[in-house]
Amino acid sequence: MKKIHLLNISLLFFCFLVSSPLYAQIVNDSDKSIASQKESVAIDDIIINESVVVWAKKNGRYDELKRIKDTLQSEFSTSMSRLRVFKVIERRNIESLQREQVFADTFVDPNDPNKAKELAAAGVKFIVMPTIMAYEDTVVTTNYQMIGRSSSKRSINLSVQLKIVNATTGEILPDIPSIDMSSNEANNLARLGDVPHSDNILVTLVKQIASKLALLSVETIHPAKIISVRGKIVTINRGESYGFKVGNKLDVFGIDEVVDDETGEIYKSEIPLGSIIVNRVTPDLTYALIGDDNLGISKNCTVHISKDQPATVEKTVPKTSERPHQPTTGGSGEAPLNF
Repeated sequence: MKKIHLLNISLLFFCFLVSSPLYAQIVNDSDKSIASQKESVAIDDIIINESVVVWAKKNGRYDELKRIKDTLQSEFSTSMSRLRVFKVIERRNIESLQREQVFADTFVDPNDPNKAKELAAAGVKFIVMPTIMAYEDTVVTTNYQMIGRSSSKRSINLSVQLKIVNATTGEILPDIPSIDMSSNEANNLARLGDVPHSDNILVTLVKQIASKLALLSVETIHPAKIISVRGKIVTINRGESYGFKVGNKLDVFGIDEVVDDETGEIYKSEIPLGSIIVNRVTPDLTYALIGDDNLGISKNCTVHISKDQPATVEKTVPKTSERPHQPTTGGSGEAPLNF
């Protein structure tokens, strides 16, 4: 009876502790401690290449270009945060960096240790600088005056480049990620005078680019890494948000460092060590099986999604012998007019 009584008291105390503000504060402080261990990355305000601005104004697309910039700024920051690799800070919110004086001067002399210290003083390890390098948004329209209809096709191309600066040294990382994506939207037989296209195609494209840029940023600064090897199974320190999927083939690399005796510079190169196949993905971690081409896959090796992915089995829909009746008169019923 005494044991049962003591157990009940322990349960009551635990329930009280969990529901108390003190417990909430402890959990909150723990979360803050974990977040504080992450390196901080500042996202700079997006720059638009001058030639892009000229084209947009000339072709009446400047308002769309400004919306692209604002949307990309927000989506890129969100995508970086979603990956949960860095503590993300929007550059515009860091007053202590004194953008005009400190940051601009850094690029006059990237190796100036005083300027590097000023940048690092804000707790920022890396600064990501996006630039819109190219943008085209065209609509080709064909009018059918006799029936009061028109068909149009909208094509959008957007190219964005990233420069990543190590705030502790002021140096620009040699790898400069960039992405170029296009999207098309067709609108057939709209009424003459109607606006056939919405901004959905634009927003979707920008979101896709922001997501890919976030992955490229993390890949450039801190590539995914093997943190455990047990037999044929490896554990990778990236999860679902990083884009890994079951069945993905990943290439594994070891890092070879060579020091130049004359200059003291350290050169790093990736040595291919084999491939692995993803067999399980969680929100934070990825598990994969080592293939037969293992040349020394071990802890701390880096991994990249292979360009040579396994073939996927496509599902085919069997054709039916019966076809629905189609009206023979063009434009009648549900049969479209073909031109």
